[in-house]
Amino acid sequence: MAQFDKPARFNRPAPRPRGSRTAALHAPHFQSTGAAIRDRFLERAGLSGDLFRRLTRNPHLAEQVVTIALRGTSAAGKFLLSLYLITYLGLADLGVYGLLVAAATAVPAILGFGLSDWTTRQCVGLPTEEAVALAGTRLGFTVFAHAVVQPVFWLGNAYLGGPIPAHFALPVALILLFEHLGADANGPLIARQHAIMSSVILFIRAGAWPLAIIAIGFVYPPARSMEWILGAWLTGLGVMMAVIFVLALYKGRWRMLRIRIDWLRATLRRSWPFYLSDIGAVSSLYADRFIISFFAGLAATGIYVFFWSAANVVHSVTLYGTFHPRVPMLVTAAKSGDAATLRKRLFQFQGMTFAWALLLFACLWVLVREFLHMGMHPQLNGHLTAFALIIVAALLRILADSYHFLLYALARDRIIAAVNLSLAGGSALLNAVLVSTAGLTGAVTASVLTAGVLLAVRRTLSRF
Repeated sequence: MAQFDKPARFNRPAPRPRGSRTAALHAPHFQSTGAAIRDRFLERAGLSGDLFRRLTRNPHLAEQVVTIALRGTSAAGKFLLSLYLITYLGLADLGVYGLLVAAATAVPAILGFGLSDWTTRQCVGLPTEEAVALAGTRLGFTVFAHAVVQPVFWLGNAYLGGPIPAHFALPVALILLFEHLGADANGPLIARQHAIMSSVILFIRAGAWPLAIIAIGFVYPPARSMEWILGAWLTGLGVMMAVIFVLALYKGRWRMLRIRIDWLRATLRRSWPFYLSDIGAVSSLYADRFIISFFAGLAATGIYVFFWSAANVVHSVTLYGTFHPRVPMLVTAAKSGDAATLRKRLFQFQGMTFAWALLLFACLWVLVREFLHMGMHPQLNGHLTAFALIIVAALLRILADSYHFLLYALARDRIIAAVNLSLAGGSALLNAVLVSTAGLTGAVTASVLTAGVLLAVRRTLSRF
């Protein structure tokens, strides 16, 4: 039978699926909502694309963003490691780690003989072949200095009964050497306008391994020990040395490497102001934690190191991520005698750096407050005032260090040395008096007073 011959009950239209009427009624709404979401997505994609195009068209802005990100990650890695140590190892071990960091920072100053800053300034504007030769000579002298001094140090350690345990001797010796080489490689890279590569090396040296050991410690609890911390530190420095070695081989630069004994002799005779300056700067920066450990104990040292590390994140990111890469521009303007350009660039770089510092310190203050309100570390509660004073000291130190770089650009080396040596003596005396009488509060008060005096002195002496 044909279809048109079927009874009427067989010719009914197929039943509509349940909910189809509702879907049909709301279809225009769904279409308009989907179009709005699509338009919003395309708008945001367009904004992101516009931002990316601006970054690619402005290499200085792109370099600044990348440098701040890398240095910020490096500093944040150190800070997170402080949180990790205070959580799983305790305040005493955090204090020990802080002392090791201070030693690793002091060794490049003690065994550097002022060559780093001198080499950096010499490399500005030099042909590549000459700059590579100077940098190679500088690194070679560092290896020689450690080969001579470290055996004497470890013999003295053994004679004193092993204050540093024997099983820590090899990793600590290599850490001190590699940290020194990494610090020496940073200056020539900045002088040659390779700020991003300098930040990459710093990230490998200081930011990657703390994040790695923290992750390992979460997965493998036995790794929560100083032995593993030192092993991760040494591994990160080993990767950094491999990167430096590859840079030396890149584009045949190894053919330019040579030891210039004549330049080294002449430089050692003229770099003594930088040497005294480095000794004074390191002493003033890290002597306080040794004084705190002596008068107030390792627990108070751990609290101070924790808050100081948090503030130093912003100090490192802003000063060395925005201002320091532009120091060669100040050097060039100072060499040309163009006072107007030098003053303009100084104020421009200071304003940019201070704006970043205020923004990041505000974010840091909120994060630390929330961390303390969680109640995970009750021994840190009640010390927000100390943290606020440390932030004030860090802001003053950022401005003071910007005038240090101006003095460096003006080649006022003896003034730099005199200021830093005076700072070291005054800071040590002030800390000894205030810490012995007021403990941790005295330490943070001394840091604010020292930073304020340093800013006033450097600003006065850097006038041109």
